[in-house]
Amino acid sequence: MGTKPQSEIDFSEIPELTDEQWKNAERGRFYRPVKRQITARVDADVLEWLKSQGKGYSETRIGVTRSLGVQVDATTSERRPCTKLKRVQ
Repeated sequence: MGTKPQSEIDFSEIPELTDEQWKNAERGRFYRPVKRQITARVDADVLEWLKSQGKGYSETRIGVTRSLGVQVDATTSERRPCTKLKRVQ
């Protein structure tokens, strides 16, 4: 079905969803980005700040990094590389 154009797909046996069914829908609920293991060096003061944020500082680091490097479209939840970042020397 992935190669078939949408105009050729038979939707006649699939009932249309109602507003009530869409009421509790969540966009991206099952989205899990692909993870790769890396080694990263950070300044000691940055690491101390991350750890001071409490349990889960690794996730905080990921969130901070993602917010700097990825833009998320609020209407579609589409993620795309941020083109406004400049390399720090």
